[in-house]
Amino acid sequence: MPSVAASGASPAPLVPYLPSDIGFLQTTLDPAVLNNSATLTAGQILLAKIPIRQGITISNLYWAVNAAGTGGSTGSFTGLYSAAGVLLSQDAADIGAGLVGPGWAGPFPLGAPQAFPNALPESAWPWAALLTNFVTTQVSMSRANGAGGAGYPNGLLTAANLRFASAGAGLAALPASLTPSGFTAQFGLCCGIT
Repeated sequence: MPSVAASGASPAPLVPYLPSDIGFLQTTLDPAVLNNSATLTAGQILLAKIPIRQGITISNLYWAVNAAGTGGSTGSFTGLYSAAGVLLSQDAADIGAGLVGPGWAGPFPLGAPQAFPNALPESAWPWAALLTNFVTTQVSMSRANGAGGAGYPNGLLTAANLRFASAGAGLAALPASLTPSGFTAQFGLCCGIT
């Protein structure tokens, strides 16, 4: 095989993953890196930053689920929080019955679609949120490799800017606001946006 120098050709660049390749407007990470799973904690909110690199309207959230929770849901919700921790919108009803896997669970429509007309700086990206409460066993999520609190997906980010985080304990519903500076680093969750 001739070398690049000998042929005068340059190697073709790798084509990056684009969420539109699999039907989404955006995802919180490339689902190809979902090589592990984790069972959620009842009453704790998991959050995943949504990169807003161009104008977008978020109407529905999908979650990459490994296995359904059991015993029936007593309050499972998904929603969208601003970078300041304010609840922007959420689903209208308990989504527990729809959190099945393995695969993409959803769509879970937001009560009020949220428009972001322009690209946003990373510090202003919103968080997709997921709260589950099942009687017997919580939902098992597909996740990216890496330990929870010290996982690679959050790099050197401070608590208020984490890509993947958790908040709260013993919650039965999504609260009107959260305190991002109190977030705890978590594993990489994949949320799809339409």
